[in-house]
Amino acid sequence: MAAGTTVLKLSGIVISIFSQLTGPASAESLTAKNDFAPPFHALCKDIEVQSFRDDTLLKPEWSTGEKFFTPWSFSYLGGNVIIVNGDELPILENRNNLLIAVGSGSNQIAVSLWAYAINIKMKSVVAAQVQASSDSLSAGVKTRAVELECKWYEDLSVE
Repeated sequence: MAAGTTVLKLSGIVISIFSQLTGPASAESLTAKNDFAPPFHALCKDIEVQSFRDDTLLKPEWSTGEKFFTPWSFSYLGGNVIIVNGDELPILENRNNLLIAVGSGSNQIAVSLWAYAINIKMKSVVAAQVQASSDSLSAGVKTRAVELECKWYEDLSVE
C-alpha cells in the first residue's frame, strides 16, 4: 500500500474514532479547509527527554538523559498531513497556527504511537511516545516526552 493511501486510511480511522468520541461536528473540524496553517519546514534536535519504563525484567522507573542521534524533520505544505522524518502523518487538529499530528508503527516486538504538538507562532515542537512491547524474554511499556529545539524555515526550498 502506498504511503499516501496509508495516511488516508489512518486519517479515516482517526476521524471515525474521533467522531464516535465527540460527535460528528467535532470530527468535521479535522477536515475543515479554511483554517490551515502556513507552510513551513523545521529541522529539530532533542534537548531533553523524560522517559518512564515498566518491564518484566526491570523495576518501573523514570529517567532523563536519553538521546536521539538523528535530527527530526517536519515539513508542512498545507492540508491534513505533515511529513515527519519522511513519513506522512495525519493532522488531527489545525487551528490558529497550532497543529497536532500522530503516527504509529510496529515491529516484531513492539507497537508505538508518536504525537506531535506544533506551535507555529512560537516556532516550537514537542513530541510524546507511548509504546508496548513483548518478546520471548520480556514484556513492557514505556512513554517518552521530548523537548525539541528547532531551526524554522518558511522558505521550503531549504532541506
